[in-house]
Amino acid sequence: MLHCAAVTKVYGGLSALDGVDFSVERGEVFAIVGPNGAGKTTLFDTISGIAPATGGTITLDQVEIQRMRPHRICQLGLARLFQTSVAFGSQTVFTNVLIGSMFGRAKGPRFTFRFSRDAVRAALAALEDCDLLDKQHLPAAQLPVIDLKRLMFASALATQARILLLDEPFAGLNREERDELIELVRRINRAGVTIVMIEHIMPAVQALADRVLVLHHGKPIIVGRPGDVLRDPRVAEVYLGRAVAGKDAQTEASAANPAQGRPDAHRL
Repeated sequence: MLHCAAVTKVYGGLSALDGVDFSVERGEVFAIVGPNGAGKTTLFDTISGIAPATGGTITLDQVEIQRMRPHRICQLGLARLFQTSVAFGSQTVFTNVLIGSMFGRAKGPRFTFRFSRDAVRAALAALEDCDLLDKQHLPAAQLPVIDLKRLMFASALATQARILLLDEPFAGLNREERDELIELVRRINRAGVTIVMIEHIMPAVQALADRVLVLHHGKPIIVGRPGDVLRDPRVAEVYLGRAVAGKDAQTEASAANPAQGRPDAHRL
């Protein structure tokens, strides 16, 4: 469904992405991990059109999108959730999602003082899917962090997205809230939406991801199932500065962490 071939991004003399290749299958949950500065968010910027790639090709359902504007990519069915959740705080939850429904859909926006019935129905369906239907009349500014994240999901789903890019969706959540959001992502994926996510919290990656890509200095190191990737010596070397042959990288990281034993401490 999504394919990146030899994608590069250069800022001046700095190469943020250097020949990134990977494919995401339809219906998959695909995670991207790596140390800070590995190029993860830059990769999302190139895919979503925020910062066009310097080289290489990016295809969505075999349509090249690497030179398209962000709104056009969204209208093709790819929506992005940013690490920082934002909303029109003075507007209601319903209005926020309705804006996504009206302006992100394939037919594009129609500038009018009235919203179409289809847009209203899509917004209400997205609110119901994200467990926000009973809060639709609240100003968005009143929502707690977990519900603000749900609002971002609802706004994206209202665009009729077929693939979601999630940038650290579990950041800032406690364990109970994280479990709730994991279940929401599962439901969205089971409904047929493909998920590509950047995440540092490994319990969430292990709970959701079918495959994991590790980036380092803008280059892909390994892609595979979460368990296989975490045990790979190259991953241990990237995160710990040394190869740990035959040992689980997550276990080694936990042993090096004073907060050993806490699930929230298992971060890559």
